[in-house]
Amino acid sequence: MKRPVPLRDTLRAVADDLRTATPDALAALSSRWVDVVGLQVAEHARPGGLVDGTLTVLVDDSTVASVLRQRSGTLARRWSELLGPGVVKELRVVVERPGRDPAR
Repeated sequence: MKRPVPLRDTLRAVADDLRTATPDALAALSSRWVDVVGLQVAEHARPGGLVDGTLTVLVDDSTVASVLRQRSGTLARRWSELLGPGVVKELRVVVERPGRDPAR
């Protein structure tokens, strides 16, 4: 009889197929969010997804969006230092509007 495949390995394979980040990378991203972006930005921004090296950041304020866009290169490098090379290559900043789906 075959041994069961650990869930972590299965999720990693699914993440690879979907070209999204591994569960470990997403957990690290969430746990270190405030450390990397800073408390003031973190109060208005949150990670929305990580696919093909593009980190989507959802913000509730256009001023914060501008700040993140200006710092995108520095932030992408910092995330790469923490998560590994190539995990975050660029940032995509999306301003959320109340009642609107940010995925569109």
